[in-house]
Amino acid sequence: MKKILKDYYHMDVDYIQNGYFIYQQRSYFICRVDSSFMMIYSYYDYMIHMLNIHGYRIIKNCFQQTMSQNYILFEYQDEQIDMNNYIRYSLQIIPISTLRICDIKESWIQKVDDVRDEISKYSYSFEYDKDLNALLHYYCGLCENGICLLNEILFLNKNAVVPMTLTLNYPVQYYYQLLNPCHYTLSSRAKQIYILLTSEVMSFSSLKQFIEESYFDVFELLYLYARMFYPSVFFEAVLKEEMDYQKIKYFLNQYKIELNCIKQMYDIISQYVTLPKMSWIE
Repeated sequence: MKKILKDYYHMDVDYIQNGYFIYQQRSYFICRVDSSFMMIYSYYDYMIHMLNIHGYRIIKNCFQQTMSQNYILFEYQDEQIDMNNYIRYSLQIIPISTLRICDIKESWIQKVDDVRDEISKYSYSFEYDKDLNALLHYYCGLCENGICLLNEILFLNKNAVVPMTLTLNYPVQYYYQLLNPCHYTLSSRAKQIYILLTSEVMSFSSLKQFIEESYFDVFELLYLYARMFYPSVFFEAVLKEEMDYQKIKYFLNQYKIELNCIKQMYDIISQYVTLPKMSWIE
């Protein structure tokens, strides 16, 4: 990475932490990106413009190129964000495409299979952990409930789709992470709402207000509820082999919080559409 920074006006940086560093009293971030990043950044740039803030600005290298070996350098500032405006602009629909519910269903089924295969490697070894095994059964069962909800949507319309928006990849711990364009992708509006809720950036009361002020069709409302059952953070931790003692302890404490969030989402969505009953949640 330090070698790549030599392309940026011969930057000689001694200390880089998770891509962040200071050079000549200015703050920078360097990150490896894929071919879809510039499209994502164009929507990010629009959101930043609407928020009237500086955001993360791309710095071209000494050859006036945006990328060096698939890395992009950004300059950023410490900035305050109007959270109400951020929620509104980050949830604006992107009219480039939609996501098909049938494709989402297939991806969830595949992810459950992948997670079960990964954990089965430890079932008969010295690394077997009864708490991890219990979490596996719980979260895979939770996801299967979500898949049943997707089936409800497909029963209504086998070609059902949901709109896309600029979406955070994972829940964030600090507000400044909301400004990093490398934390974004293009996905469903329901995913962004889920991440904002679990990051405590958005409250359920503000979600209800947003639903009443925006357009949600019946398929998106049902999917918004179903998305609460998809344990993306747990699945990714398993597949990236990050499940250590601390992570297991975290998820053992987290599942009750997540169940409460599902109940709150049920209370909101059931005001607009009929939802199937699930006795174990009630």
